[in-house]
Parts: sequence; structure tokens; C-alpha cells
Amino acid sequence: FFHQKKQLCIHTRRMAEPNVADIETTRSDMRDILWQNAELLGSDPNYRKKVWRFMSDVFYGGVTRMDETLSLPEQNNENAMDEIQTNHDNVAMSKEKLRLLLEREETYSDLLVNNNPKQVILMHKVRPKMERILEAYAAANENRFGLVGAVQLCAVILTTLNTGDLGDTSSSTSPTAASPHNDEKDTFCILQILTQIVRKYYEADEKLMKDETLLLIDVLCVNEEKLVRHLNKLEIDVIDLSVFVSSWLRCLFVHHFEIEFVQRVIDLVLLEGPSVLICIVYGIVQFVKNDLLQCETHYDVFEKLAGQKLKKHLKKSDFIHRVIQKAQLLFTEENYKYVIKGREKKSWPDLLGLPGARHFRIAKGVGDKTKVKKAYQHWRRESRKVISGVYLGADVSSDESDEDISSGKQSSNKSSSSMHTQNGPRMQSIREQNQNAERDEGDVEPATSMQTMIEHGATTTHVASASEHFKSPSMSRGNSLQLSDILYTSQRGDKIYMEPINDEVPPREIQCRTENWSDSWKT
Repeated sequence: FFHQKKQLCIHTRRMAEPNVADIETTRSDMRDILWQNAELLGSDPNYRKKVWRFMSDVFYGGVTRMDETLSLPEQNNENAMDEIQTNHDNVAMSKEKLRLLLEREETYSDLLVNNNPKQVILMHKVRPKMERILEAYAAANENRFGLVGAVQLCAVILTTLNTGDLGDTSSSTSPTAASPHNDEKDTFCILQILTQIVRKYYEADEKLMKDETLLLIDVLCVNEEKLVRHLNKLEIDVIDLSVFVSSWLRCLFVHHFEIEFVQRVIDLVLLEGPSVLICIVYGIVQFVKNDLLQCETHYDVFEKLAGQKLKKHLKKSDFIHRVIQKAQLLFTEENYKYVIKGREKKSWPDLLGLPGARHFRIAKGVGDKTKVKKAYQHWRRESRKVISGVYLGADVSSDESDEDISSGKQSSNKSSSSMHTQNGPRMQSIREQNQNAERDEGDVEPATSMQTMIEHGATTTHVASASEHFKSPSMSRGNSLQLSDILYTSQRGDKIYMEPINDEVPPREIQCRTENWSDSWKT
């Protein structure tokens, strides 16, 4: 205890001198507090707010300060409640919408309660503070909340920065207060800092967040093989895990956990940046892995990760400490650069571009750029075998050389030699193909090597060979071929992509009917 109090005095003196020349040395000192000696934060009720204010000044001194002249427009909108209920984090904010959000006290009142047993919350005094802070915050971010969960995060920060209870009239609420710090301005400042920190996580459809999820899966595959096998057995895939991880990270856990846990998250985000968040997720998974191994269905897994039991457990300091310890083990790998280096090898958009559910199984290396590229190239080669003898439409490129036909597609030519000549052009008109098909109909046998099955979710679709297509009634009438059975679909299942004949021809999109495909494939 004496050693802890001595450290508290030393670091408090350092925080009294914010003009530190070497920022990295200061960061190292703060790591000693927030990673190694987090109990200091609980030894003095004022210590955490001093740490937050110190890191805000030293690490993010250039952040925009609260401008009390900024205000939101007075917009009377009959659909205001519908808009904020649909997506209140990304809706254009007005004074009316902000008031509606703050009227829903049940969404943030629990986050106004700290560990002080003498705390008294007077909502009629707290809400005006929050309204002033959030109005200035939204106005500074183009009349929108720059953070998901901004209302709840505002409640957490305001509670932390207030020395007394939130209803105490002695706390400074005006710019002329004698205190050197103003809880409203400091809350606004930290909200802006957090927005600046996590902004890149919201860009490009949250690509960084999802790439880090793929990195987390690699770590689990190495350290928790039994858990990974169990999740695969329950048919939980990469996308399922990404849904949970993203829902936690985008709001800094504030929508799912108590104030005690969210405070520890903010401690580390202000110190290390957003890449520490995925390590905290790893700590949570380690904390509940025994419960996950007992789950018998994927619904049980979802309940364990999103239920109230985990939320209540992570209110206790001992359990929070266990989670943060596991997070530290991962984050400090490779001199605190493991997450940043690891996510650069991943590509979530490229992974989504691969056809077939097997690519989304939880496995080591899932989403690696090199592996995704190889899988895509393999799919292209297999696709060429299927469509090499099928006419792809009037606008298909016909500049592929005869030499490519004779060398690269010999097996296809053998099965359809009666329809195509090796010295002729690759693409012929429908009329010429019909004539060839009718003339040689008695001699051509369906090529079994040109038949395959393509999975669409839980159902399968038969892919006919080239000769079977040419025997179809539609061909005898001169109509174009139906290719919806053999072409690759988009994510929503409403479009299919035509496989190019060679690498120089980009894929093109055509419409197809997908009403018979399963919902899982379309989504």
C-alpha cells in the first residue's frame, strides 16, 4: 500500500507539469499505471479524472475545445422520434431530436452511477449539462454524433470527471467558475478526442474493425483450438463473430457493459489508441470460454456473449482485471505493434468476394490477402472449365486467340469438338452455333466432365454442360442462353458476375432471377 501511494504522488506531480518534452517517455509512465498498477485508479476517487485530463492535454493537446456559441438548428419534425429510433447515432441532429434522446433516461441513467455510495443523482440538474455538452458536440461534427453511443459515453465521462455527485451545485458548470477545470468542457473535449481516435474505424464500412476481427480469429485458432472446433461444430462462422465484435467496438462497449468496465476501456483507448479494443475482446472471449464450451446451440453462444450475466460479471473489479490482463498479453506482443502489423495482412472485402460458405469457417489464416488471392484464382480456373464452351452473350469479348483455345482449353474442345473448330474464332453468333448443334445433335454426347453442382446456401443448383445448353429449346428458337445457374452472385444475391474469358477482361454484371435461392445465400 505504501508503494502504491508513493507511485500515486510521483505521477500526480508529473501530471502537474503537462509540458513534457518526450511524449513516449510519458506514455511509458502511463502504461506503468494503467496496465500494471490499475488499482491506483481505485485508491483515490479523483485519480482517474486526473489521468484522463493529463492524457488529454499531453497526447491530444490540439483537439478542438468546446465552443459554447455552437448550437443545433431548431428543426420541428413530425418523424423525429422515428428517425432516432431507427438510427439515432447517424441521424442529422436537431435540438428537438436531442431532447427526445435525453428523455429516454433508461438508456443512460445506469451509467451515471459510480462506486460512491453517497452519490445522489439529480436528473433535473444532470440533463441540462448533458444537453449542453451534446449540443456543442453535435454542432462541432456537422450536426451529427461522431461517436456511436455518444449519449451513453457522455454520461460515463461526465460521471468520471465530476468530483462530487452529479447533482452537486458546487461543481463548476459555468465558464467563470473558479476551478481550473470545467466538467462540461472536459467532457466535450474527451468526446472529441475519442471521436478523433476511432474515426478511421468507421470508414470504408468499418474495414479496419473487421480486419482486426480476422486477426482475432487467428489468435483464437492458435491459443484456443478446442473452442474453435466447438464453434465450427455449432456452425458459427466468421460473419457471426464479426457481428458481435463490431457491435462492441463501434460504441466502445458502452451499449453492452456497465460504467466500471467502460471506464477501463476509455483508460486504455486514450493511452494506446483504437487497436487496443480488439485485445479487450480477446480478453472477454478468454474470460467466458468455459461457458462457451458448454453451449449446445449457436443461440446459446449468442446468449452468453450478449446476455446480462456477462454484463454483471464485468462490473466487478476482479473480473475486469482478468480481462485486461489477457488483453495486455496480446497487445504488448511485438513491442505493442502486433495488432497494427497483423491487420495489414487481412482484407475483409476480398474475403467477402469469394463464393461459397466454406471460406467463412473459423480457421487460421482466414481473410489473409495471399490466401484469398489464391482461392480466387482457383475459383476462376474452375469457373473457366464450366463456362468455356458456353456462349456468354452478344457483348462478350471475342478477341481471345485461337492459340489459347487449343492450348488452355483442350479438354473442353474434346467434349464439344462437333460444335467448335480449333482454328475458328472462339465466339460465334447464336445462329451459327444453332446450326452446328442441330447438324451434330446425334453425335454429341453430354460431357460428364462439364457437369458440376453449385451450392446456394442450403440448396443446390445443377449446372448443365455446354452441350446440354445447346440442346435446350431456347437455343432452337434462337434465344440467348440462361446463365444464372453457372455465374457467381453478388452479396445480396440480386446480381451475378460474368466470369471473364481472360485476365485482361474485367467482370461484368448481368441480372438474374434469384427467387428460388435460399435467404442465407442472398444475404
